[in-house]
Amino acid sequence: MASYSKMLADNIFLPIFSASTRTHLRKAISLLIIAAIAYGLRLRSMKAINKNANAVPEENKEAKKNKSKGTVDKVFFRRIKRLIEIVIPSWKTREALNLVGLTITLILRTFLSIYQASINGSVVKAIVKRDFKSFIESVMFLGLFSIPASTVNSGLDYFSKNLAMLFRNRLTNHFNEKYLDKMIYYQICNLDNRIKNPDQRLTQDIEKWATSLSNLYSNFSKPLLDIILFSRKLAELVGWQGPAMMISWYVLSGFVVRFITPTFGKLVAQQQNLEGEFRACHSDLLNHSEEIAFYNGSGWEKKRINNSYSVLNTHIEKVMKNRFYMGIFDSMVTKYGAVLVGYTILGIPVFGAGREEYIRSVATDPSQITRDYVRNSGLLISLAKAIGRIVVSYKEVQNLAGYTSLVYELEEVLSDLDQGRYKRSMVGSSDKPQIDMNARGEYFINDSIKFEGVPIISPNGDILIHGINFEVKTGMNLFITGPNGC
Repeated sequence: MASYSKMLADNIFLPIFSASTRTHLRKAISLLIIAAIAYGLRLRSMKAINKNANAVPEENKEAKKNKSKGTVDKVFFRRIKRLIEIVIPSWKTREALNLVGLTITLILRTFLSIYQASINGSVVKAIVKRDFKSFIESVMFLGLFSIPASTVNSGLDYFSKNLAMLFRNRLTNHFNEKYLDKMIYYQICNLDNRIKNPDQRLTQDIEKWATSLSNLYSNFSKPLLDIILFSRKLAELVGWQGPAMMISWYVLSGFVVRFITPTFGKLVAQQQNLEGEFRACHSDLLNHSEEIAFYNGSGWEKKRINNSYSVLNTHIEKVMKNRFYMGIFDSMVTKYGAVLVGYTILGIPVFGAGREEYIRSVATDPSQITRDYVRNSGLLISLAKAIGRIVVSYKEVQNLAGYTSLVYELEEVLSDLDQGRYKRSMVGSSDKPQIDMNARGEYFINDSIKFEGVPIISPNGDILIHGINFEVKTGMNLFITGPNGC
């Protein structure tokens, strides 16, 4: 038995520990290579973002100046706070109760994961000792463990999806009350041009925002809880230096990932706008099919729809390339880099400062080393996954920031329209003259309708025609066509 323990330490743990403690020169070279890769990915990502910005149609550039960039900043936290107040108005609502249920389920799942690691270690220990009775007992415990584990996993999925649905219901009802009141549905399309596709905002954008917020809570709170509990348990087994090494690695990785990660929130917001415009092209074709058929405008509409989809497709390809490059770096940092750190931590009991004491405690039972290795590796893997999800979740926060900018803009526009404030930017209207909306001109009663120097102005003050002169005499016919507000 003692020789087996020595063989296990020499053939398994020693090579692992030696591989993870290279010379300072190799460490420096590795860091330089990682830094060079990070810098290259950063440059490539920024170039892709600039190309995406140039791919946006000219008619949207003016609107983009007034929009949030979809970044994670103070504006984002202020906006998300306002939207959360809408979807969770009090702690006595269904949303709050569902949130409490989800939190309790997350806590249970973490404790079950810790218990599962202990059971796995007991199974391996029984195999090494060739203790059939202990093996059967451990396997039976593992089988019984699957019942609560499966229930909790299913509960997590249910509570998360139900929370997203409740968020969507609350937000949809809130916006429908505003959108369908005081003819705002007419004003938002004809008197204001800040939102070109309200149907997209009221349907798909709200659904994506609700799902993103619900998933972010699960994907952030559970890893945070896992880090606390797994670190505490692992510290009891290998000392605090083990969790400290793993957390330090991911903190460093987090700074690097944040440095090279492109603004996915901005890219997501742009994609949703382009999706809405493409959808609006088809809606316009259906709504105005009679006029288009009468004027034989199918060729122009076909070109318009194809151009809209081409811009959308180009943008999606850029986003996919960015995610491809970031996926490579994420795997290097959060997966393979963490494996090296993890093996180093697993070698601490055998090769660390307390090596003699640990070896004495297991000298007569080499299966103890195997059990501790399996148990500690399970806890370490769970800890690494939890920290990795925290690091990578920054991209999910960016996506939420993009959806938040779109949904919050809808809230702002509907509130402005409810108070009678309109904004409609005109092409080439930087030198727009001031118009007195109270001026009514002079009226003369006559047998004809005559305009002399009369400006055509929309209700929000935009000048459609600076000065028009025409006369319609008795017996003449006049046919005016075109969409409202043109």
